[in-house]
Amino acid sequence: MNIIKLTILLLIIINPVYGEEAGTFANFYVESNVFGWISIVLIGVSTVIAGAAILFSAGTASPVAVGIGSYIGTLMGYSGVMATTAGLALLGGATIITGALTFGTGIVVDYQITQNSYDQAQFLKHSKEMLTLPIPVNKNGSNLYENTLQILEQTDKESFYSSNNQQIIQEAIYYIDKKIWSSFLNDEENIRINTLQSLLYMLVNDYTKAKKLANYAIKQARRIKIKRTLPAFIYAISSLYEQNVDIQKITRDYFSYAILAEADNRLIPLLFAIYMDRIMYRFNDSLANESHLRQLVNIADKKSIKTYAVANLTLIIVRYFTRLKLEQQVITSLSQNIIIKDNPETLENIKKSFMAYTELLNGVFQISQSFLSLEMNAEEKQKTEEFLYLYNKYNDDKNRLENMIAELENYQINAMQANLKQSQTISQFHPKKQANYGLFIFVGIFIILFCIIKAPLKRQL
Repeated sequence: MNIIKLTILLLIIINPVYGEEAGTFANFYVESNVFGWISIVLIGVSTVIAGAAILFSAGTASPVAVGIGSYIGTLMGYSGVMATTAGLALLGGATIITGALTFGTGIVVDYQITQNSYDQAQFLKHSKEMLTLPIPVNKNGSNLYENTLQILEQTDKESFYSSNNQQIIQEAIYYIDKKIWSSFLNDEENIRINTLQSLLYMLVNDYTKAKKLANYAIKQARRIKIKRTLPAFIYAISSLYEQNVDIQKITRDYFSYAILAEADNRLIPLLFAIYMDRIMYRFNDSLANESHLRQLVNIADKKSIKTYAVANLTLIIVRYFTRLKLEQQVITSLSQNIIIKDNPETLENIKKSFMAYTELLNGVFQISQSFLSLEMNAEEKQKTEEFLYLYNKYNDDKNRLENMIAELENYQINAMQANLKQSQTISQFHPKKQANYGLFIFVGIFIILFCIIKAPLKRQL
């Protein structure tokens, strides 16, 4: 897969920050200066949604993808090329969404039947191509916090997963481990340090330790009754790496809290994108499904975050179209693959894909209704109409996909009947030899009589 590294600017409103509660995004991502101006956070991302193993284009964005990307970037406060760059990054990248938003029925990739079991090592590998949180920008706090941030200032603008940046982040983690027991921290600073370290473990792909420390920070924050939005988000993200996690519960109890308890957080669209990247990956082992995306739609619809509703719903609906494209490709490819056409598992797989396709279409329709309930300007209304047009194209394609499934089912039935008929014909010309039961009975009687006669002879001797 061609991976094009992008750098996006994410705008954050600056407020006096040190009075913010220790477990909030504002406490970490609002600049600690006296001017109160806009802070710029640099985030390295790739242009692919890991897990959607399709190259829909040659790596360049279609006009439709560019338009949607620019639209999202503008909603985030950018303009020009930066708006397109930022928007495409948040949406998942030019390569993927070009295929999803440019309707077509041709086969792009020839699929084979594979066992989609969970592989955490592969998930961690793909995570390096997903959006993530940036290094904190607020540098005010305890000596331990400030000194850790000084270490992190050495990171460059390359990906967090470059060897140099990974080494620096590990040094920061080690510094906290070494100094925390000799630092006399109050409750809020303790929460802040545990949250910071859980974030750093997230950035080095150690989600087990990230979740443990996030949970510790959450419990501390609950005890002193302050907000814990950042550790709640890290806990939610880290949980998605567990094999049998209950995604509905994690979204309801942690992700939803992280979003709604800090409704003025300008990072909210980024948080949706980060979380959805991981959920989209869990579609691969069938743990995630359309209901988990719909749950995110319900959160994006909440009144308290209506400011970001258009951006969040756009980010979600593009993921819907991406998955629709994938299911369409599975059905089209498997149903026409001569090598596996006779395999009953092929039919089973494409029927599952069609069921998922139908559920995704229903979800797109629900998001469309959510869009219509919002107050939108002319450009936003135009984009909504584009989504509705695309929905109609995918919906109209249901008949073609159903016919392909029916044709494959008839083919397999006819093939099975032909094989049965052939077996019956062979049996006629090569009848099975009947067992000689009479001979078996005769031998049995002979053995019994022999034993009866032999017994008296032994007594006489």
